[in-house]
Amino acid sequence: MADGSNEGLAADAAAYIARSGNLVPRSRGDALELRRQSELLRQWAREKQRLVDFTPPSGPQTRGTEHEVFFDETGGRVFKRTHPGTFGSAPTERGLRRTATPYFYLVRLELMNRIFDADLRLEGVTDANELSIVTSEPWAQPADPRRPLPSSEEIASFMSDLGFALVPGAPFEWFRTRDRVRVSDARPDNFIKSKRGVVPIDLVISSE
Repeated sequence: MADGSNEGLAADAAAYIARSGNLVPRSRGDALELRRQSELLRQWAREKQRLVDFTPPSGPQTRGTEHEVFFDETGGRVFKRTHPGTFGSAPTERGLRRTATPYFYLVRLELMNRIFDADLRLEGVTDANELSIVTSEPWAQPADPRRPLPSSEEIASFMSDLGFALVPGAPFEWFRTRDRVRVSDARPDNFIKSKRGVVPIDLVISSE
């Protein structure tokens, strides 16, 4: 399903929602705002022919807090589908909450690509009463399958090299002053130590 035509789709969908005005972009989008943005996302997907009946690949599957995850071993990509009616997590005063709006989630995808060169692709939006967003990303092979995760020190070095500083009192949160980008949930199990170095796979990232 993934190809080069997917590049930039998340930014296009986010801009479509933003043009509606009165945007509530982050967490704390109440039920009315989530429904409003979901309908805008549905309209965008219909216009772009990205309203899909997603058929997962036949590889291994797992389930996380934000997504169902499907491994396409043949294509070398991982497909993720947000749980119906939810659009991932966003940072709040009390930590991460699974209350992100569609707009926040779409911007998060674009930030992951821009900051970490992640090759995250928006595959489509499920055609259902409660929408899900389907994405794909490269399958990050660990350099050592017995020890797939980097150490905290390796993560710190990786983030520091990109200009991020650890937020005081928040051991898994990083902030970059020059563009005011915040990375949350930077736990070791959200990275892979691959042959080409540390690879982030499931971070919550936002721009203030």
